[in-house]
Amino acid sequence: MSSTTSSTVFSVPPSPTPSCSSSLPDVSDDQVTFLLPDIIDYCPFELKVNPHYKAASAESDAWFDSFDIHKGAKYTEFHRAKFGLLTAMSYPEASYTHLRNCCDFMSWLFAFDDLTDDGGLRENIE
Repeated sequence: MSSTTSSTVFSVPPSPTPSCSSSLPDVSDDQVTFLLPDIIDYCPFELKVNPHYKAASAESDAWFDSFDIHKGAKYTEFHRAKFGLLTAMSYPEASYTHLRNCCDFMSWLFAFDDLTDDGGLRENIE
């Protein structure tokens, strides 16, 4: 851990102000800025990435893509999330086989979440 505290500043477009609430501040600027503390400095263990990350993630992505679940912008958005990297950091010491299975499951899990939130399973889970 370092003795200095640092943080990251992000600028994002403002969210639309809900019409039902008059207590929110008026956001008329083009961007809203917020400050995130550097939580990595407080992490009590070394952050590692599984050495099988690239191969397992690539094969898992190909497997997932074979089901043709997402297309267009949703496809790009889904793959930009880098679920393989999330999995490789969650299981930094897993064998290739275990990591690959976890990558597949992670992709399936987030795809299922998308389908129940926004897709065809939203209204009827059966």
